[in-house]
Amino acid sequence: MSTGVPARPRILLIDDERDLLEVLAAEMEEAGYDVTCVGSGAEALECARTQQFDLILTDFKMPGMDGLQTVAALAEQNPALHAILMTGFISDEMRYALKQRCYPCLEKPFRLEDLLQTLAGELRMPAPNRHSPH
Repeated sequence: MSTGVPARPRILLIDDERDLLEVLAAEMEEAGYDVTCVGSGAEALECARTQQFDLILTDFKMPGMDGLQTVAALAEQNPALHAILMTGFISDEMRYALKQRCYPCLEKPFRLEDLLQTLAGELRMPAPNRHSPH
């Protein structure tokens, strides 16, 4: 029975902290994911022009485009794309924006087990209808 999830899901990992990118990528690859790392929203958009991804895992607060702006731009290219955001601090305003768009969020520091569980759960579910509130 097929779950609709590729054998090795492709993850686009976006964070401006290079050390965190390397650690997370190594752990996710060991868990069976195919991970591509970039350091900014602009790099993510460029990367997504030539590659297909099943899920985006992005930091919320980055120079230039923030995580929500990056996910919104990538979702225009691929509306079925799943996304998970990471942040060191989540305000009530951010929590509301994430809830409106149906994106899960992991607060840093998080446990590896929590990340892997969130990835697996998000990839098993159909992509929700994600919209920008008007």
